[in-house]
Amino acid sequence: MERPVQEALRDCIADEQTYQFTHFSHRDAWELGHALVDACEKMGAPLAVEIEINHVIVFRYYPDGTGAYHEQWLRRKRNLVNLLEKSSQRAYYELEASHADQEHDWHLPRSDYAACSGAFPIRIRGGSVIGVAAVSGLPDPGDQIALLNGLRAYFEAHPYTAAAPPPGAPHWLCENAPGNAQECAVRSDLIRKGKLQEKDVKLECLLKLSAMTLQK
Repeated sequence: MERPVQEALRDCIADEQTYQFTHFSHRDAWELGHALVDACEKMGAPLAVEIEINHVIVFRYYPDGTGAYHEQWLRRKRNLVNLLEKSSQRAYYELEASHADQEHDWHLPRSDYAACSGAFPIRIRGGSVIGVAAVSGLPDPGDQIALLNGLRAYFEAHPYTAAAPPPGAPHWLCENAPGNAQECAVRSDLIRKGKLQEKDVKLECLLKLSAMTLQK
């Protein structure tokens, strides 16, 4: 049974708020790309992977079974994310929620833009979208599942380059955090131990971070 559109849309927005970065270099694209490839291989089907920074493809992987057909899907998904600065899956649910048509209401030809699963904005927290991570090869929502699995694996392996809080952190922590993963981890630890209330978190966290820095 399919989830209600509004619930799915909220999840898409939450994913975009969670998976943001403190910085994102070509080396980071290499690492994220391999995380996406691993996630795609676990889906048991050939999926093409691309990562773009500032409109330049910096990572590309086309396994056996993929080719020009997938390249066109990736191009159309990237175009949509670059234009709207939101995931292609979110755009799909926004169209569904408003009973709108991509071409008639958004004036975006399907030959150049694809509102479907599989492309995600690379956003610097507190800044703008600088690129796109995209996969193609499975029917909806397969591409999105592979994409999110890859993002999750990357963030778990690179906690200090990702701006997301650690797993299990309160939602308000993500929303109010300045964007430092280490700081988020410290806050979660203090809250879990019952030493802080929400209003005290920022000051206590900064003090503890200072102490940690001096100990290094």
